[in-house]
Amino acid sequence: MIDKTGLQGFYDLKLDWVPERDIQSKGNLRETPPGQLIQDGIQDELGLKMERRKAPIEILIVDHAEKIPTEN
Repeated sequence: MIDKTGLQGFYDLKLDWVPERDIQSKGNLRETPPGQLIQDGIQDELGLKMERRKAPIEILIVDHAEKIPTEN
C-alpha cells in the first residue's frame, strides 16, 4: 500500500470491517458477520479511497545465507 494522501502525522483510528473471504456468497449458508469490506469502511468511515495501481517498490532478495559466520 502506498500513501498518496499527503497527510502528515499519526492518527489513532478504529475501523470495523470483515475480511472479503467471510462475506456471504451465492450458495454459501454461512451468515455474513456484521461489518463491511475494508475498502468500503475506509471510504465510508474515513473518507479515503483505495485504488489499485502498479508502482515500483523496493525489494531485498537474499539468495544465500550461512549458518556459521565466516571471516571477511
